[in-house]
Amino acid sequence: MLPALVHRPSRSRALFAPLVRPARQEAVPLVAVAVFALVVLIGTTAGDFTFAHREFDPIILLLLAVWGCAQACSRLSVRQGLVDLCKLVPVFLATALFAPLASAVLARISAPLADASLAALDRQMFPAFSWPDTIAALAAHPALLHALSYTYFSLGGQAIALLLVLALTGQARQGWAFLTAWCGTLLVTIALFPLMPAVGSYAYHAISHAAMPDVLSLSAWNYPHVLGQLRDGSMTVLDGQALEGLVTMPSFHAAAAVLLGWGYARIPRLRWPMIAWNTVMWLSAVPIGGHYLVDVLAGTALAAAAIALVERFFPPSPVPAGVIA
Repeated sequence: MLPALVHRPSRSRALFAPLVRPARQEAVPLVAVAVFALVVLIGTTAGDFTFAHREFDPIILLLLAVWGCAQACSRLSVRQGLVDLCKLVPVFLATALFAPLASAVLARISAPLADASLAALDRQMFPAFSWPDTIAALAAHPALLHALSYTYFSLGGQAIALLLVLALTGQARQGWAFLTAWCGTLLVTIALFPLMPAVGSYAYHAISHAAMPDVLSLSAWNYPHVLGQLRDGSMTVLDGQALEGLVTMPSFHAAAAVLLGWGYARIPRLRWPMIAWNTVMWLSAVPIGGHYLVDVLAGTALAAAAIALVERFFPPSPVPAGVIA
């Protein structure tokens, strides 16, 4: 009897085992969060930056609490869809927090601005395309710019809504597949950013927001200033201002549009409306995000590669009968 008692795992140990042994499907998203957090930790411990603990610590603690409770509840009689939701969403939100902070740290050591090279690539690959002329033509269509702005804003909300639907309809595996592709793409995007930093087409072509007042997002005009302050060392606090998206090449908005279209394709009733919506979001990366065309192509290629890898190693499970069909 004694050996059996010694080797039998305790109830509490079995309950909390998932906390220390994450499932294979969760590995890439958790590694991505860890890598981004490590970059932030290195930047702050090296003395280059100060972390805004008062601003971010409550958020981090809340995400950890929800994640921990979900892991513990996975062994209890709790509705599985709710447990899956409380695992997926905190990981996504942690990525959304630490990825831009990591890019802010990497901006300090980034290479010279690549705008001239990116603009030259646009001219070589698309000789009939003129960024300033295209923007000037769009300025005459405020309703179109408003529509493009709203789709551009929808990136984060779309991702959370997708994870919610997948979790609550028994498709958590597909939710983790989506997060794996999302986080893998984001890891590569952030890794490439310091090699090719850029202020974007609006700043490069000296087009002010006053010339494009119907672009409802100010990000394309705000982030060049943040990037400049990070690069010259005048910005040293990692706070809410550091959450400004800094990456131009590759365009993560373009990548996200492809990933979200792929993710929603698993939900029959939402498939075509969301593919259409994300096609518009993909197009919005140029006039709203201020991206070069090569940025959009690079982001699209990254997302397509991530999807191919995820589908190879994590083939999708059948859609449960009657799920939003």
